[in-house]
Amino acid sequence: MGKYDFVENVFAEFGVRVFFDSVAMKPGKPTVFGQRGKTFVFGLPGNPVSTIVAFRMFVAPVIRSLLKAAKTDAGRLRACLEAPAKCDSARTAIVPALVRFEDRSYRIRTAPWKGSSDLAGLARANALVVIPQADGALQAGDWVEFFPLEST
Repeated sequence: MGKYDFVENVFAEFGVRVFFDSVAMKPGKPTVFGQRGKTFVFGLPGNPVSTIVAFRMFVAPVIRSLLKAAKTDAGRLRACLEAPAKCDSARTAIVPALVRFEDRSYRIRTAPWKGSSDLAGLARANALVVIPQADGALQAGDWVEFFPLEST
C-alpha cells in the first residue's frame, strides 16, 4: 500500500468484505476485490497500464457476467512468439505487445515500453501478451496467450 493509497481504509469504513488485496500479476499487483451486500467493489492500481490490465482481467468479466453476456471471459487467443521474452519467477506478466496474422496463425512480440506508467508504450501496442510466471525466458517459437486490444 502506497503513501496515498486510501482504498483499504475506505473499504473498511464502509464495511466492504475484501476477498483479495493483491494478485500475482505484473503490472497490477495491488488490485483489490471485495463485496458489500450485493455490490462488488474493486480497487485498481494507480499507474495507467496497471489500471487498464487489471480492469481488463478482473472488472470487465464481472460486468459482462452481471449483464448476462454470452461471453464473459477476456477473449484469449494464442500466438507464436517471435522473440525471446523474460519471465518473472514471482508473477505472471501481461504486457503490451504487437501481434499480426501471417501464414494462418498469429505472430507476436512484446512492444517497447518502460513499465506500468508508460501509457505511450501501451498506445503503440495492439495486444497484451501473457508471459507466464516461471524462471528463465520464453524463446522465439514458443506459443503464448494474448488479448487483442481492439475489442473488449
